[in-house]
Amino acid sequence: MTQGQAGHLQDAFASVLSAPDPGAAPAGLLGIEHEYSLFRDGQPFDFREAIHCLPIPGRRLDPGDANAYRLPSGIALTADGAEAEVASPPIPVRPGFAARTQHWAANAAGELRGLLPAGVQQQGFSTHISVSVPTAVADKAARLYAVTFAPALGLVLDRPESHGVYIRPRPGRLELCGEFVAGPRLGAVAAFAVGSARACALAAAGHRPRSSLPPKLAIEVLPGVERFGYRVRRDAPGFDLYAAGRSAMMRRGDGGEVAAGEMLLLAWQVALETLAGRSSPDDVDVMNRIAAGELPLGIEERDPPALPTSGHFGAGGQRPCEGAVLQARARPGMRIEAILATWDFTVFRVAGPGRSAFACIPRHSLARFLVLLEAGHLDEVLGRYLAGPGAGRILASHEQTAGAGLYDAVADPAQLLAPEREPLGDPGTGLRTGKQERTRPGKAGRPGKRFLPPLPPASAEPGELSPAPEPLPPQAPSLPGETVAPVPAAPAFSIPFVGGVIAAVVAVGLVASIVLTQGGGDENSPTPTRAGEVATEAPTRASVTETAPPARTPTPTNEPTSAVGAGTGSPSPTPSPEPTPTRQLDPTPTPTNPAAVPTETRPAPTPTATKSPAPTPSPTTVHPTATRPPTATPTRPVDDVPPPPPPPPPPPPPPPPTPTCPPGTTC
Repeated sequence: MTQGQAGHLQDAFASVLSAPDPGAAPAGLLGIEHEYSLFRDGQPFDFREAIHCLPIPGRRLDPGDANAYRLPSGIALTADGAEAEVASPPIPVRPGFAARTQHWAANAAGELRGLLPAGVQQQGFSTHISVSVPTAVADKAARLYAVTFAPALGLVLDRPESHGVYIRPRPGRLELCGEFVAGPRLGAVAAFAVGSARACALAAAGHRPRSSLPPKLAIEVLPGVERFGYRVRRDAPGFDLYAAGRSAMMRRGDGGEVAAGEMLLLAWQVALETLAGRSSPDDVDVMNRIAAGELPLGIEERDPPALPTSGHFGAGGQRPCEGAVLQARARPGMRIEAILATWDFTVFRVAGPGRSAFACIPRHSLARFLVLLEAGHLDEVLGRYLAGPGAGRILASHEQTAGAGLYDAVADPAQLLAPEREPLGDPGTGLRTGKQERTRPGKAGRPGKRFLPPLPPASAEPGELSPAPEPLPPQAPSLPGETVAPVPAAPAFSIPFVGGVIAAVVAVGLVASIVLTQGGGDENSPTPTRAGEVATEAPTRASVTETAPPARTPTPTNEPTSAVGAGTGSPSPTPSPEPTPTRQLDPTPTPTNPAAVPTETRPAPTPTATKSPAPTPSPTTVHPTATRPPTATPTRPVDDVPPPPPPPPPPPPPPPPTPTCPPGTTC
């Protein structure tokens, strides 16, 4: 098959699967994730140790999470640290979305409950709501959200003992994280999240004036810890907002003040305006009553949140397409089976009698693909693609997953995922959204979340962790009995050091010749001493004649043995006699200045090894403190959170110094 023929079939395949993407518009989709803490006999139960031993009726298809199972219901089940996590597929935002969000959460909790061993109890830990926004404006929308809507979201979502909320710009979505909620309050939070995220995304894209958003608040915004994003804690206004409640007076960015209850009402009015035509009266009823003070805020609730009860999915129990991908399908001369699946795309292997091909289907085309496949409308194009020998088309990048395509091979599946940004916060100072302070590795690199090979789909071992990097081989000690930290290969002696030794030899020879030729037996002559000792006057001639004359060769200098045989380093412009080379202090694998520069003469025969200094923290890294004493007012008004600065470029290497030769020598 030629490239032209393959391209023609590719165009035909993409054309027949073309479908509108509801996630392309701001707040066209939302998703719900719930994390649960597990207990057995009152003791914590680590879900990571049990997940792969459970009778889970699903498959591990996510290339970014080796623990994640896609279930027939379309729900994703995984272990997020020690907690169990369940996530819904993307839910279209149209009238009735709040009730559908509650149903998805209830069914996910029921599926988890049915899989847990006997005696294991689940307790709600956190809620993550994702709202689709264009990737290009996600970061700016998150910064706007942090200083406008975030405190109001915390009042509704969090509980009296919660720490605050997270706002995370993710590829194609805005993720809002806080306390565990279920039932009608979850529906109200979903309505607030969708409307507020849509307002910020429209303002960030320039489709809505900035003045249409709620007023900016003078609050402290901290960098994210587990993922890139922003944290707005309960004490962000300079006092404990959750303890003060609706009557608390908050400073605005323009210097004015607004009561917390009024701030919530203004924020909900803006969010409600953007939901016009996308919601029903039932979707917004509970949130209307919370904003008006008819129902309590989340921070006013004293009873623990109840677990969601089982719901249902539509009429007839039809499985959503996210769960239908688990079923292999046979067509004339071929077998089609999913090998990779995320919320954004699914990759199917199309196996024929002679070879296999791969079909990449984006989320918005998945339902159409399954319908046309089962109806036989794709048999011709897939059969013709398999009949050829292959044209070398390789699925290898995230950009290729945006549209339907046919390929001859799949490269590293991890490269198909959307790139994530690294967090800026210090993992040692972050507080998770939950009832107690718990930290763990960032989700971008948490244990178990790594590349899962596609062939076969379950080739990764259960619970396998990413291998630790190989340790550097230890360096040999420089002197007998000396222990040093592993450092890069020691540099060789430079030309100035050799010149210094030669100069010392010449100096000793001159002194000896003067003593011998000028009547060194004079009774006033000083007694020669060993190197490093102070000369003393000899009171008698006998003391002079009894002292051996100095040797014609210098006393050997203690030298690091590890430098023998190394490459020649750069010379220094000013040599010193009898130098001791300075040990390389750079702890990084690639030294920036490989030359050993002589600095001073050490009289001691055994120098002490210099310890490697700790690496200096980068000036661009933000280190928030774990706790912050509340003050009456914040230190400064906060406008839009500035974007993080790019890391500074590494400094250029210094130019090599001009070589010089010691007196009396030839270079």
